[in-house]
Amino acid sequence: MLADMKLPIRTLGMPTRVALVLALGIALARSMQAQTFQLLLAIPGDENGGTPYGILLLHDGKLYGTTFSGGVKNIDCLGLNGTCGTVFEWDLASGQETVLHTFLGSPSDGSNPYAGVVRDSAGDFYGATYSGGTDIDGNDGTVFRIDSAGAETVLHSFIGTDGENPWGAVALDFGGNLLGTTLRSSRGSENGNIFKLDNSNNFTRLHELPGPYGALHLNNYAYCTTIGGGASSAGTVFRVNIANGKMTILYSFTGGSDGGNPVAGLVGDGAGNLYGTTSCGGNGHCPNGNGVVFMLNAASRETVLHTFGSAPDGANPQAPLVRDSNGNLFGTTLGGGGALCNGGTTGCGTVFELTPPAAPGGLWTETVLHNFTGAVDGWLLLAGLALASDGHLFGVAASGGAYDTGTLFEITP
Repeated sequence: MLADMKLPIRTLGMPTRVALVLALGIALARSMQAQTFQLLLAIPGDENGGTPYGILLLHDGKLYGTTFSGGVKNIDCLGLNGTCGTVFEWDLASGQETVLHTFLGSPSDGSNPYAGVVRDSAGDFYGATYSGGTDIDGNDGTVFRIDSAGAETVLHSFIGTDGENPWGAVALDFGGNLLGTTLRSSRGSENGNIFKLDNSNNFTRLHELPGPYGALHLNNYAYCTTIGGGASSAGTVFRVNIANGKMTILYSFTGGSDGGNPVAGLVGDGAGNLYGTTSCGGNGHCPNGNGVVFMLNAASRETVLHTFGSAPDGANPQAPLVRDSNGNLFGTTLGGGGALCNGGTTGCGTVFELTPPAAPGGLWTETVLHNFTGAVDGWLLLAGLALASDGHLFGVAASGGAYDTGTLFEITP
């Protein structure tokens, strides 16, 4: 886990050097992975963006996402070489990228989004930036909207007393309200916030709690995890009543075989079950262990679906899962895998699939869909995956690739 002008829409052709690296990377990846992995783009880290941390949004054959770096330089921005980040669109049919917005940073704009974007039925995009905004030091972050014409509106600038540094993606409920999390509840606090921004831009702080890094899952209540807190200080699964802000801890991790210190958000199945990952625990007590994939049923009973082991298995997942109509779960891991990362001593991470048992009471089956090597295909997988209706998976790595500023990839299970 990492520590701590609105511009016209521009359609960007792929530079020749990127195309050459792309062709080499695709050929290598296909030979290694039996044509299940395809490198779509070695992200150049220039004005087009770089180091994508957030999950992609797939809609009508296009991928939408954010980059933490790239774009405009500003002394207050946190990206590589003092850049502020972008919101981009990738057309799967044409292989063309369009920069929807380049962040300018404080005081006029937000900067450096960690999370991806969500989209409403009118075609507007919503998200949050980790930094920027109009607060006194320009580092507390914003909530923004980008309309279908590419114009950005800052809906809320955090000022320290209402929270600081949004990390997870915002969620959009049926009433058009935005809900999200901040890493800190106020300047200097060790706790974070759950907040609501209604469709009239009225801001409400719903609850304060320790370390809500993940995006919220909405189903009448807002559900998420905390990296700390709980009975064993190893993190929790919780829900918050959106109407009154009342919080209920559904499960406290012990940090042992049940996992601990979850960083990612949750996904539901419509039957009251929640699925997620922990960054440690499993085969060693936190802060050791490689982490687990878990299910929490409607009665708040946890079942460990998979404990990450030794290579070539992945390790230490920090991204949310995605679930298909057959109940299969797909995710990424930050570490592990069968290859040492860029000649180092740790793995570069994996993409994995978990298949439910054929009969009740059976074991879930894990399949490693891709082991990352870092040099061509990327590493630093902090984002979850976007799932298409045909089963294709799309994701981003925040580092590695030809320019060491990340990659955009596709996997066919």
